[in-house]
Amino acid sequence: MVVKCPSCRAFLDDSDNFSVGEIVYCTECDADFEVMRLNPVRFRSLSSSNSDRVEFSDEDLND
Repeated sequence: MVVKCPSCRAFLDDSDNFSVGEIVYCTECDADFEVMRLNPVRFRSLSSSNSDRVEFSDEDLND
C-alpha cells in the first residue's frame, strides 16, 4: 500500500506498517499526522490548528 501526505502529496515511508494511533511525520513538508483508521487510511492533522481529518480514496492508496 502506498500512502501520500495529505498536505504535500509526497509518499510516506513505511505505510505498510502504519497502526491506529501512530504518529506519522512527512519529511517533505514537516507535517505531523495521527493515524485514525486503516483501510482506507484516515489521518488527523497534528500540524494545523484546526486538526482536520483527511481521508484517502483508493486511488491515493495504490501506486
